[in-house]
Amino acid sequence: MKKGLLMIVMVAAIGATGFSQNFYISPEIGYSFGTARQNVDNYFFDGFSESGDQLVYSLGQGFNFGGGIGYMFNSNIGIELGVNYLIGSMYIRFSVVDS
Repeated sequence: MKKGLLMIVMVAAIGATGFSQNFYISPEIGYSFGTARQNVDNYFFDGFSESGDQLVYSLGQGFNFGGGIGYMFNSNIGIELGVNYLIGSMYIRFSVVDS
């Protein structure tokens, strides 16, 4: 557990790019706090009556990690391909209507 945590801290603290001639690799790790909380009205109609409530949620919150590889043509121009993944919260909404 300590070795894994130490490895994560080292990768996050370094944040540097490893250069090998003109190619480079850049690891990324972080945490996102998400957007402002949002309220969405949610109405149900079962044919006879209408009811509703409000859903409160925030998008984009969670741990993210990724990396990129790139090539520098000169000191000012380069190209990079990056991949990121967000481990965020899941919101599930369901309702049961008695008939």
